[in-house]
Amino acid sequence: MKKVLLILVVGFLFIGCKKENATSTSTTSVNEQSSTPTDQDIIDAYTYLYARYLVLQQENHDINIEKVGYNKIKYNPLGSAQFVNPNLDVAYLEAWIAVDKDHAVILNVPKIEGRYYTAQLLDGWGQVITNINERNYPKTPYGKFALVLKGTNPAIPAGAVKIELPSEKAKMLARVELKGTPAVAQKLQRQFTFDVPSGIKIASPIKIPEFTPKAPIGGEIF
Repeated sequence: MKKVLLILVVGFLFIGCKKENATSTSTTSVNEQSSTPTDQDIIDAYTYLYARYLVLQQENHDINIEKVGYNKIKYNPLGSAQFVNPNLDVAYLEAWIAVDKDHAVILNVPKIEGRYYTAQLLDGWGQVITNINERNYPKTPYGKFALVLKGTNPAIPAGAVKIELPSEKAKMLARVELKGTPAVAQKLQRQFTFDVPSGIKIASPIKIPEFTPKAPIGGEIF
């Protein structure tokens, strides 16, 4: 009797081990399949990263080749803009903004009435952070706007509108409508200014491979 029981116990243990091994093998197989990206996953990831690389490419060009610097506004001459499909009915100005956890940059926006204007802030992926204009900021359409790193609390002027940036760098692209009086528009263009404290720690642009629309970046994007 004892011998029969022993045989049954050994048998059950053997079957249990086989089931456990089969389950383990099946789980491993499923995990391997789920961790292998599909062609569509790769396409989506490439598209997502390409937007970031376009911004990095522009930053490298502006900082390393054009030497525009950070926290310095470039006032484009009327009738000229180095953009795709520029609007020649506006006066353009642009800048690369850099802040850190201890320092804010103050953007001074002039009072503009009766003509279109906006100061658009873009993140490192080319996505709009905010548009500063009378429609989005009806109570404070002009004045001081404190640009700070999200989650930090550096000193800012009393009454300044606080705008949080998702990272330490952002791009500003602003424009003022000419509206038949280009001299007035140009004067207003020049009244957009920065107050920049000393001591901001600014990282150099991230180096990336060269690429063009005709010779796009390949797998090195990953």
